[in-house]
Amino acid sequence: MSKKVRVLLAGEGDLATLTYQIGWQVSSANYLLHEDNLANALQSDPEIDVTRVWGPTIIDEFPNSMKDLEKYDVLVLGDVGSDTLRLTPDVMGGKRAVDRLKLIQEYVRKGGGFMMCGGYASFGGFRNTGRYHETPVEEILPVNIKDGDDRVEIVDGFHVKITNRTHPVMANIDWNETDFFLLGYNRIKAKRGATVLATYGKDPIIVAWNYAKGRSLALASDCEPHWAGSFINWPGYRKFVIQTIKWLAKKP
Repeated sequence: MSKKVRVLLAGEGDLATLTYQIGWQVSSANYLLHEDNLANALQSDPEIDVTRVWGPTIIDEFPNSMKDLEKYDVLVLGDVGSDTLRLTPDVMGGKRAVDRLKLIQEYVRKGGGFMMCGGYASFGGFRNTGRYHETPVEEILPVNIKDGDDRVEIVDGFHVKITNRTHPVMANIDWNETDFFLLGYNRIKAKRGATVLATYGKDPIIVAWNYAKGRSLALASDCEPHWAGSFINWPGYRKFVIQTIKWLAKKP
């Protein structure tokens, strides 16, 4: 029996604080965990095992050592800003801590796979919430990231143009039926030597490359609502994300 591809999927989910005004104010906080379309699509393949770390718990649950990170073949980040990974309680208390962005870079350098999905806390992000510009994570990605808010909101939807149909991520998918629409993306720029797989206008939407002994891929739009639009319901979505993960993991 073949070894499973082990995936760590980190990000998404919100922590909402609600204030009720009935006499004295009463506040409560609740996790809002969204539909997990990417994890569900990946787990439909018996050769893939997904470990989920939601955004509100990343500070405590994301690996702090190479030993723990190397338990996974592929790391996927979606909607989690660089500060969430870096500014742990120890750091905020004036102590030194592991720089988890450098940890991710070394993980890919040694052969790990890495994917960043777009979103409000990815790449540059909403009002630069992502803040991945000039970080070790930008170094391993096949794209350059804007220093600032890089969102492009297209509320009436847009369609991608496939620029490479033979790459293992894109092969054997009926891209002639790309009737899905997306609602936004992070504006990124492909680096020299990277392979652009899909675009919208002059902007790359899917970009891949090899970095040292590892591989990485940037998806400028999202794998989850709202930017994902109808992408997550498109028949080819499942095959696309599964092939992406297996390519990143160097699995035939």
